[in-house]
Amino acid sequence: METTIRNASEISAFTGMNDQERGSITREYMVLEALTYLHFGLAIFGYVPLWTFCVAAFVYVPRWMIALHEAQHFYTPKTIPFLTKRNLLSLTPFQLGYREMRDIHMRHHAYAMSEKDPEYYHERGSWYAGYINAILSPELSVYFWIRDKGIDAELLKGMAIRFLVFTALVAGFGWQSLWYFIPVRLAYGTSLFLFSYGLHRRHEEEGTYRFAYPAVLRSVTVLLYGETLLHSVSHHDIHHDYPTIAGHKLTAARPFYVPKRSRTSGADLVAQSA
Repeated sequence: METTIRNASEISAFTGMNDQERGSITREYMVLEALTYLHFGLAIFGYVPLWTFCVAAFVYVPRWMIALHEAQHFYTPKTIPFLTKRNLLSLTPFQLGYREMRDIHMRHHAYAMSEKDPEYYHERGSWYAGYINAILSPELSVYFWIRDKGIDAELLKGMAIRFLVFTALVAGFGWQSLWYFIPVRLAYGTSLFLFSYGLHRRHEEEGTYRFAYPAVLRSVTVLLYGETLLHSVSHHDIHHDYPTIAGHKLTAARPFYVPKRSRTSGADLVAQSA
């Protein structure tokens, strides 16, 4: 018991982020959105080959997703910058914003791998069912949100803004917009599947797991996706027990980690969504 208490005290030193670290998250988030649209435009107008965007989408989107994930743990909907809050990387005509996605993620942490986990539908069943659900997650999450939470002015305003972005892409580029939507959507769904199903399933067993990268793959992952993603995947078990430890600090926190016998209560974590 003394060891557990001592280690818990030591690991708490890694929690939190300073203003500079928090700012870097939202800057990266917005830069990646801008890069995605810029690269697509350059490809459509012939300045770079279209295949370069199709490949680059599998770099931009996962990095955007890990920046969004980090923001969800260190910004409330009231403190997140305006553009980040709007979630302007278009995936589908109607999609959720930061407020809703953060609420879903907080409930995932509170009720992981249970019927109350709003992300459970793409973490259970066969791997191919999990992949299909991850691909369809932008639409399914809207359906589940409206079913469980209803519709309010904030949701309608955000969805209207995102619908205009989607409409602008389709109206501006016509069928060529598929060169945007197909690779971006596949990159999003595949990344979500690997993050959710891949880190919460070991064959038929459900839980919270970590992924051990071979040395060469570690270097490639850092080069393409940055250290935060590498640490977050490599130490996902710590992240679930201590969600206020920033991704880039998880490796340093590993020597002090003792799995919690009982997680923070669901009510406490969901309250953080306010």
